[in-house]
Amino acid sequence: WYGGTCAEVQGDRGGSRVLAVSPDRAPVLWDLHSDTLRTLPSIQEWPGVLPASLHPEGDRVVRALASAEGTTVVVTRLEDGTEARAMIPSDMEQAEPPFPHYSPSGARIALVTDFGTTFTYLNANDLQVVRSESLLQEGEDRTGDADDQSYRVAFRPQGGQVALARPGRVELLDSLTARVRADAPLSGSRVRVEYSADGTWVVANSSTEVVVLEAETGRISGR
Repeated sequence: WYGGTCAEVQGDRGGSRVLAVSPDRAPVLWDLHSDTLRTLPSIQEWPGVLPASLHPEGDRVVRALASAEGTTVVVTRLEDGTEARAMIPSDMEQAEPPFPHYSPSGARIALVTDFGTTFTYLNANDLQVVRSESLLQEGEDRTGDADDQSYRVAFRPQGGQVALARPGRVELLDSLTARVRADAPLSGSRVRVEYSADGTWVVANSSTEVVVLEAETGRISGR
């Protein structure tokens, strides 16, 4: 049934719903109990395909659409299709919609916008901004290859922490307040971050190096 490119697969906490997201078709929700497939409806203002994130409870999805005014975050409840929205203003027109991420508890939403130059952290209940800041270093140009500026975020599977990769370093943040708990230097571009399955380690890789951190302390274990 799936004829698109390779999809990212997300599951809810209870293991009853699976969301398949790919860049060339609308997200598809698979209900395992009823063995039914459902294509998520498009957002009226955006006829194209948008990245989506499934809430841990499996009852809603979050998507983000980009415009000249900024980023609009849209949360859609799956049972009745009702929407909640929030606009995050920007002074830079975006070419690609950002990918939102729910925290393991579902209490927060993280996304990187503006070609990877702005990190935004939202309260998932009311879509109020908890933290929003530029990821650019002082004097750095905001234009250029979008992939070179695609800094990423990752949530600790057990909750309590989120890793943010930004120019020159990796930050470990408190998952509720987004305050920095620890950081470590990291050179290069095209940065990616990920936690180990048990949440003990953070692995950050860039175009020039790989760094392994202790999640609790931020101490560098290997480089």
